[in-house]
Amino acid sequence: MRNTASAPTPKVVQKSVKNTIPRAPAKPVRSATDSSGVRMPTKSCNCGGSGSR
Repeated sequence: MRNTASAPTPKVVQKSVKNTIPRAPAKPVRSATDSSGVRMPTKSCNCGGSGSR
């Protein structure tokens, strides 16, 4: 049971890092604010921002 919980943790981190890399150059000001303010909404913003643009 402990291994199962540890496995999904690194998987989510890798996805977040990949999304942050391309997002940083696109909007450095927004990326820094989202990272400093909140990390969960960052994924929601990425989907909305990409579609809106």
